[in-house]
Amino acid sequence: MKQTKINNTSNGVNKKKDLNMKAIKVTAKLAKTRMVQDFILADFVKGLINNKSDVDMYIQLIMKKLGVDNNKACEIFRNAIR
Repeated sequence: MKQTKINNTSNGVNKKKDLNMKAIKVTAKLAKTRMVQDFILADFVKGLINNKSDVDMYIQLIMKKLGVDNNKACEIFRNAIR
């Protein structure tokens, strides 16, 4: 009976560690996304993004740096320049 309680307790601790690690990964990914968005906004304000080929280049950069698909990269780009 006591062994079961110990196992349940350790499983609860493992679940908390798993949730904590997921939170750290989400936070790191969000921070990286915001850094990329800040970089894009700075270039947009400087006037370096002028035509479709420039936009395509930045979308490719987002896809490469963040490991997202084209739709998500476009969404990140739109949010960066809003």
